Amino acid sequence: MAKQKEREEAMAAKAAAANQTANAEAAAKTAKFVSSKPSIGAVPEKPVVQEPYIRLKKNLYAPSPKTERGKPVLLGGDPKGENILYCNGSDVIIRSLRNPLQADIYSEHPRATTVARYSPDRRYIASGDETGTVRIWNTEIVQGTYFKLQFEKKCFGGVINDIAWDPESQRIAAVGNGRETMGVVFMLAGGASAGAITGHAKTITSCDWRPKKPYRLVTTSEDLGINWFEGPPFKWHHGLSGEHSRFPNQVRFSPNGDLWISVGQDKVGVIGNGETGQKVGNLGEGHNGGIYGVSWNSQSTQVLTASGDRTCKIWDVASGNGKAVTTFEMGSDDVNDQQLGCLWQGDFLISVNLLGHLSYLDPRSGKVEKVVYGHQKGVQSVAYHKGSNRIYSGGYDSVLNRFSVGEDSNARVTGDTHRNSVTALGVSDNTLHSISMDDTYRATDVSGGSDQMKGAATSAGSRPVGLGVGSKGLAVTAQFNQSLNVIRNGSVVSNLKVSYNPLSVAIAPGDAKVAVGGEDNKVHLYSLSGNDLKEAGLIEGHRYPVTALAFSPDNKYIATGDKNNQIYLWNASDNKLVHNNKWVYHSAKVNNMKWSPNGQFLASCGLDTSVIVWRVDDPDQRVHIKAAHHGAVNDVCWIDDSTVATGGADASVRTWNIVW
Repeated sequence: MAKQKEREEAMAAKAAAANQTANAEAAAKTAKFVSSKPSIGAVPEKPVVQEPYIRLKKNLYAPSPKTERGKPVLLGGDPKGENILYCNGSDVIIRSLRNPLQADIYSEHPRATTVARYSPDRRYIASGDETGTVRIWNTEIVQGTYFKLQFEKKCFGGVINDIAWDPESQRIAAVGNGRETMGVVFMLAGGASAGAITGHAKTITSCDWRPKKPYRLVTTSEDLGINWFEGPPFKWHHGLSGEHSRFPNQVRFSPNGDLWISVGQDKVGVIGNGETGQKVGNLGEGHNGGIYGVSWNSQSTQVLTASGDRTCKIWDVASGNGKAVTTFEMGSDDVNDQQLGCLWQGDFLISVNLLGHLSYLDPRSGKVEKVVYGHQKGVQSVAYHKGSNRIYSGGYDSVLNRFSVGEDSNARVTGDTHRNSVTALGVSDNTLHSISMDDTYRATDVSGGSDQMKGAATSAGSRPVGLGVGSKGLAVTAQFNQSLNVIRNGSVVSNLKVSYNPLSVAIAPGDAKVAVGGEDNKVHLYSLSGNDLKEAGLIEGHRYPVTALAFSPDNKYIATGDKNNQIYLWNASDNKLVHNNKWVYHSAKVNNMKWSPNGQFLASCGLDTSVIVWRVDDPDQRVHIKAAHHGAVNDVCWIDDSTVATGGADASVRTWNIVW
């Protein structure tokens, strides 16, 4: 017994030593990758312990701001003038102004976010959501965690409309639509009250904090009033009534604290004294529509305004009255070119329209310098065109975008585009194939840098649910009405009714074989002779509907994935398993799969927010990127043998380095 006890103690000591060594090595690797990551003032939302995320992350083509007609979009600035903050869904996007590819997403809010503001010392970001909750989180690595939560406060029962920090980065004001309380002022340390925001009878639309002593708070409300508070602790001092005849949208102090300005739906801008709160002047006549946003230059001499009249203007306001000196014409679309927000951040003047496009304005020429596009809703599909080195993406917002790999150059595919959610994309030769919930298929020539859909759409006969692409304009689509279409050069050349619900489609290299994944848990094989599909066998083995299919480039293998989490690898010649071990490291539905150009690796993505890259020559080896997208990873494609692109439910497109 004594010897046995000694052996057990020795084994336990050995195991503990090995574990300690492994932990030390992991910590060293983590430190190495963290220290090598370039900083843009905020860091990824992932914990440091997820070392593969740091090592593999390449570029983030961020979502556009979420917009709603008739409501202002709040763009947050960086104290150093480097980044822009805005909201989309339940996320907060932190994006470099100089290089929009450098971006991060904070995704810890459970409900839709509405506003985000940097603290003056740049250590924290405060973000609010539609539930009345404000979360304050670090922009630096704290205790081994990115975006570590510093404090959370439930301010009131409705939406947070605006947030303001005091110059010491110790107090926060939050305003919005509460049932009894419309605004609060609280301490960062512990959340204790630092005053009361009272005096408004309706929802408070905006607030701001004077950036120097004596401290002041100014608020605007749907009751058309402007209220002035002095403190701390802050108390109502006086109000200005009758200055706005329609809802005021935004109020902001000048950076030197000497002036403040309020703008509203009545096309009016009210300018006041920063210490006393008394009105000193107005913006002159200029806008023909409601003013949704206003932002000061760093010298406190000019403001930029954004309006529903499809213009932005620069005003000289140093004298206390505003005179328009530059007008930016933003487009001709009466609805989509309405400007809902703006930001003047150092050398950058930014405006956002109803579609979420971020326009960079050049004050010297009075022209739009460039436009940054993105998705406002989840990305469902991505595809890569090697000839132009571009990624194409389609989303729930019915939008097709294209991104130049490794560059901040992007554009929206225009012309006669899809009218509903773009569910799948594929590229063959110089043709971009797409299907949509508008019951159509489209083939777009993307050679020569063209980004315009031309000609009539091809009716699929029902909602298409799967797309496979071959060569020379060949595509096969699966429809909700239990049918398969063979399409050549944009025309349906045959239609086959089937007895099961098809979910996914793949065409083998050479275009002679087609595989269709079914809701009946089977893979249905067809031969393609001319324009006709003929049954050629079944692959059985899945216990759940087959949601993803992919033939290897050498036509040696077919990979299949299902609604549960399982991936199988089969020989394409005899339909037998290549190896017995199922790839089951996804924890939910497999959404899509693609082979690397060299055929050695298979990338899969899933509802579990993961991307996994598998090796055919060593089935036990894999690269697992967890939490690659917030919500789900909907599609994946290869750029080259060591880079993949993904599209996710967080409305972003990302690229990843695959390092073994």
